Amino acid sequence: MYAVSWKRTALEELAHIWNNALDRNLVTAASNQIDRLLGRDPIGVGESREGPFRAMFVAPLGVTYRVNRNRREVRVVRVWRFATRSGR
Repeated sequence: MYAVSWKRTALEELAHIWNNALDRNLVTAASNQIDRLLGRDPIGVGESREGPFRAMFVAPLGVTYRVNRNRREVRVVRVWRFATRSGR
């Protein structure tokens, strides 16, 4: 298991997304699933990005994160909302 933490700016981004969402339950469920998946297998669930960063997507959210394997830590550094096929 990995310890998952969110950078303050990422938490602020998530709060902004949630506060402006019509589907707050979906946003909450996605953020909870992101925490669970990153805590279990952050390398297996994400995609490689430039440098030490990785990205993953759980509709309607995407996150960029960094993994420290030696310390078994994951740090979410950015979160954003993306449009799903239903247009949300």
